[in-house]
Amino acid sequence: MTECNIKPDGVTFVGLLSGCSHAGLVNEGKGFFSLMRDEYGIEPKVEHYGCMVDLLARAGLLKEAVVFIETMPVEPNPVVKNWEDVDAIRKEMRDRGVRKTPGCSLIEVSNAVHEFTVGDSLHQQFAQISTFLDEINWGVREIGYKAKTVPVLHDIEEKEECSQVLQ
Repeated sequence: MTECNIKPDGVTFVGLLSGCSHAGLVNEGKGFFSLMRDEYGIEPKVEHYGCMVDLLARAGLLKEAVVFIETMPVEPNPVVKNWEDVDAIRKEMRDRGVRKTPGCSLIEVSNAVHEFTVGDSLHQQFAQISTFLDEINWGVREIGYKAKTVPVLHDIEEKEECSQVLQ
């Protein structure tokens, strides 16, 4: 955007901060947060602070996230400070038999759309795909990659945890 002389706005920074959060790019996210005000004169709003809390929490920097919440100049909305209620709500949902829709991915190969749902093994090429993914997994481990699965704060069912390995 900067190369094209396009000035980012608040929405741009929500996207940047959210992307940094999901990619584990803590330093980059902190840098973008600082650039908002310092370089572009954009005053961070509650959604930007929420992205920063998510960024810190996903990286396992929970103490820093709490300090960030306690010192931010805007009133936190329920999304920012609602983690205490998450376990109780999820337990109540399980007790009542409420099921969440599983995550899915779509990919188009040779003009055919393939849908993959978490925990689903019904795809006609599931065995081949699974073998290929295992090979990729072993390959990245052989070159030293170690998945960061400890700081996952969301309730992830056992079958879904395997999808977190390559993130």
